[in-house]
Amino acid sequence: MVQPVTLKKRHSLKGLSVLPVLRKVKDGLLENVKELARVAVGRRTETMQLKDISKAVVDLTGEPMDELLELAGKDIQDLDAAKLLLHYCILAANEKGQPKGQILQGECTQAVAGPSTGISATADIAGDTIEGDHVQVKRKKMDDVERRLLVLEKLEKEDVLKVKTVDVQVLDDRLKELDARRSSSLDSKREECLRREITEFIARVSGQGIASCTADDIRRFLVWKDQSGKSQVHMIECHFLGNKGVFECSCPVHLASGTVSLIINILLNMFDKMGFGRSWNGALCSGNPAASPIVKGYLKLVQEEQARTHLVPKQARPIFITKVRAIAGFIRNRLSLRSISVKKKYILLRDQAWFKLQFFAGDRAGDLANLVTQKVKWLRDYSDFVFNHTFGKTLGGAKRRSNMFVVKRCAEEDICPVLGLQQFVSGCRDLGVDLSYGYLFRIVGEDARVLDQPVTYSVVYDRLRLYLRNISMDEEETPHSFRAGCAVALAMSGSVNDIGQIMRHIGWFGEGSAEYYSRLPALVESDFVAGRLAASVKDAGMIQEKFQECVQYDSLQSAFSVNKL
Repeated sequence: MVQPVTLKKRHSLKGLSVLPVLRKVKDGLLENVKELARVAVGRRTETMQLKDISKAVVDLTGEPMDELLELAGKDIQDLDAAKLLLHYCILAANEKGQPKGQILQGECTQAVAGPSTGISATADIAGDTIEGDHVQVKRKKMDDVERRLLVLEKLEKEDVLKVKTVDVQVLDDRLKELDARRSSSLDSKREECLRREITEFIARVSGQGIASCTADDIRRFLVWKDQSGKSQVHMIECHFLGNKGVFECSCPVHLASGTVSLIINILLNMFDKMGFGRSWNGALCSGNPAASPIVKGYLKLVQEEQARTHLVPKQARPIFITKVRAIAGFIRNRLSLRSISVKKKYILLRDQAWFKLQFFAGDRAGDLANLVTQKVKWLRDYSDFVFNHTFGKTLGGAKRRSNMFVVKRCAEEDICPVLGLQQFVSGCRDLGVDLSYGYLFRIVGEDARVLDQPVTYSVVYDRLRLYLRNISMDEEETPHSFRAGCAVALAMSGSVNDIGQIMRHIGWFGEGSAEYYSRLPALVESDFVAGRLAASVKDAGMIQEKFQECVQYDSLQSAFSVNKL
């Protein structure tokens, strides 16, 4: 025989919502139930009186039974409705009313739980409340509960309406905007170009699609791309060995090993996005062909070949303060001409501020181009500028990563970055250009209209080469040369104590990049070590004697020699 449901020990609905119970009581349905749930094993709900049910409901919910029946749309004197209310309260308490701790009991304390719907349920244990006041308090409680129910029902309806009125077009437009921004990036364009090239290459070689690409196809593609290289690999007997550039000799021209590594990484990511993963199974000839051992072996052979012929990776030639001074002087002379047009004046003002700022900040040209005026701040004494980059090649929008640096005034006004930037802003104000918001360094159109678009790397590159040729100091420097020159100046001038300070000022997040551009190990540490080594000549005899005495292990006598014991 199936036993009726009984209220579990210490389970109640106090502090929980009774709305689900009220909905069931309002419906009045009781399906497949032979006996109502009980508050105790030997106490049948069917035989309980109205006042006993009322007390049980208050004990379970902390709410007066009369108010709950009214909220459910039932008569407060309806015994069957009261039994149904108690039944569903017991079921809900057993399901969701498990205790969350133990209530401390004492002679002077009585636990009173607040109602679930937000009304006060403190019992009037004195029993001396005036009849009229009791009715008014009860009516106010009912109004509060009904208002709360209406609010809950309204919120539920509003949530449903929000779901029904979702504008899919707005969502799709946002996704298109993000996709367009990604496709317009340099990395995305490079990957798309390489995808087209390898797709056409495989179609010509095997007549199949890119999905059938193998590791051998990747190697053939790299050799095919190698024909467009610009790095000349000289033979040992060639007298141009060790020189940079392409010369009129029979030595072959190949892709630099760094370029080959970049192409392989792009192909690896491209096949990964296509669903091939990031590994290659040689036994099954499946997976990512760019990750196969023979492709990695090809790269290693190229690196060894170029290293044996003393072909070092191309490194930006540093621009030092002497060239910055010469460029600034040339621009100053041009600005003094009366016949200069407003367009050329704006370009000259922009360029002189750019070159001075890039050298003293050591910033990447791309990061400096994205600089907005809202991110340029004064220090508290209005003497120096503070810059804060949150996006760039090395930052990439990473969480909690930014590059904040300070640019200070210098004694030489012609190359001072602070005065140069102030001159640019003042000149723009005179020309009617508002720099209070938007990009700081902007391009100018053919109609002498300053556009709200940042300068590009190619624009800065062309302007730099133009100035260097005009002052007869062109050594094929690039905008990256300012970054290298700043790093070397920091290392050689004693401005920093360690490599970490260079990293923080310029915005590097790895010591490898800082050492590579600053030449700190080669220029500073090697000079110190070489000097100490040269000075040690006078101690040559002592050094040899000390080595033979303590370090040359084979010449030392055994500690347990028979003759010594």
